[in-house]
Amino acid sequence: SAAAPQANEAIVRSLLRAQAPAYADRPLVPGPTGWDNAHWVMGELAVRLPRRASAVPLVANEVAVLGALAGALPLPVPTPVHVGEPTAAWPWPWTIVPWFDAERADLAYPPPPPDEHGAALGGFLRALHVPAPPGTPRNAYRGVPLAARAERTEAAFQRVARTGLLRPAGIAALRSGWNTGLSAPRHEGPDSWMHGDLHPGNQLVRDGTLHAVVDWGDTAAGDPATDIATAWWSLPQEGHDAFREAYGGVDDALWARGTGWAAAISAVILGDGTAAGDPAIVGVAHRTAERLRLA
Repeated sequence: SAAAPQANEAIVRSLLRAQAPAYADRPLVPGPTGWDNAHWVMGELAVRLPRRASAVPLVANEVAVLGALAGALPLPVPTPVHVGEPTAAWPWPWTIVPWFDAERADLAYPPPPPDEHGAALGGFLRALHVPAPPGTPRNAYRGVPLAARAERTEAAFQRVARTGLLRPAGIAALRSGWNTGLSAPRHEGPDSWMHGDLHPGNQLVRDGTLHAVVDWGDTAAGDPATDIATAWWSLPQEGHDAFREAYGGVDDALWARGTGWAAAISAVILGDGTAAGDPAIVGVAHRTAERLRLA
């Protein structure tokens, strides 16, 4: 999709002066640039700007859902404190969000203890995975029946085989995980809230403890198995029991579908390879394949 102009300090200051003057004189420091958004940090807050047109609906989704969800969750989330409008200098809406002084879980060293991290993740998802009210947004790519992703996932497996980024044993492990999910009973009952993209890059750790969960653009109502995938993405197997216990019991069908989601998204990441734009996330996909191989 179309790319935005480079977000520089002059552009950010012009947005603040015009629309959020209370923040206009704060020191600005360039923050992390992700696939969808760039950040300019100003102390405990940050200006968050979409980097491409496809990210604009995700920003709108975050604004809509975080206000409804934040108070029910046991960890901080980046609920926007200001929503800005496009200008001549910047073509899309932008936000001011809380900025958490913490590390990505996949980059933290030493990594958080598996049992503690698993329990924190499971407890967080237990709080999140409540029935979503009527009118909650849907996501065409997350929270859907795995069969709806079959064509896309098979294409990803073909790309993985061509790139050589994964050995045959790893591809076989991902395929096995995918088939486990695909053959599991489908989601029954009400659709729940789900994060939709709960890889460890969107989990922030401070002092070895899960501190906040960010990047809610894919949040929607759907099958909570999409989020259960994070057990494979985020934890070695010794953390899985703590995750399942803290969640309040992950039944076999939900776990199987979560395994399928973990494998499918990992295949997409590895199929994209360096084009995924985040080497750490490629590492997550490699670790997922290895964990499934050893399971």
